[in-house]
Amino acid sequence: MISKQLTADELLIVVAKDSQVKTISTHQLENIFRRKARINEQGGRWIPINLGIENPVRVAFAKSLFRKRPEEMESFWNIQYFTTKGL
Repeated sequence: MISKQLTADELLIVVAKDSQVKTISTHQLENIFRRKARINEQGGRWIPINLGIENPVRVAFAKSLFRKRPEEMESFWNIQYFTTKGL
């Protein structure tokens, strides 16, 4: 089996069908997944959803966006979970 490195240009970001979001910057996307941005411009909640930690698409996404593998972000997510920010 030949594996292929995915790049940010090859990742698709899915939003709700009634979302008014047509484009999004990597900075905005990083803030959403780091839970720094919780509400969009229309007042709706951002609800980031990830694939499993070892899923190749998630690994590529994390490396493109955060420049880290998902397991390297584990302590960040633990802090988020156990603080008032919650998940």
